[in-house]
Formats: sequence, C-alpha cells, structure tokens
Amino acid sequence: LVLTRLVGALLVTFCVATFGFLALRKAKGEPFDAEKALPKEIELNIRRTYHLDWPLWRQYTHYLGGLARGDLGWSLKRPGTTVNEIIAENFP
Repeated sequence: LVLTRLVGALLVTFCVATFGFLALRKAKGEPFDAEKALPKEIELNIRRTYHLDWPLWRQYTHYLGGLARGDLGWSLKRPGTTVNEIIAENFP
C-alpha cells in the first residue's frame, strides 16, 4: 500500500513537472521580450548561461536532473540568486 502510493506520487510529480516545463516553453513570448532590446551578444550570452540555446530535450533532462537534486536553478528576474534562495526568503 505504501509502495503503491509512493509510486503514484512520483508519477503525479513527474507529470506535473513535465506539463509545467512544456507549458512554459510553449507559452508566447520569451524572457527577454518585456525588457528593452539587448545587444545580440549579450542576449546570446544570457541564453548560453541559462541553457536556452540547448535543444528542448536537453533542457528537459537538465531540468529533471535539477528537480531530482532539489536544485530549481537560477532566477531570471533576480540574477545571481537561485530559485531555492527566493523560496527560502519567503518561507515562513
């Protein structure tokens, strides 16, 4: 019974993570659309830093690996800050 629930919870977590990843990638716009136009070199450097220049399958496996380690990556809105740090700041 416990093992069945654990497998079910892992399956649901995997499906939610996959849906979230794909929904964000297929949403209209990009992280740089709202900002003022950046020079091409700087935009390419940012894309490289955040692995946005990788193929979708590689981004997905990197994302899943990070989730498995509890690493949610770097914030796009607050450079130099991890998502884990932002969550920790706002956690009661």
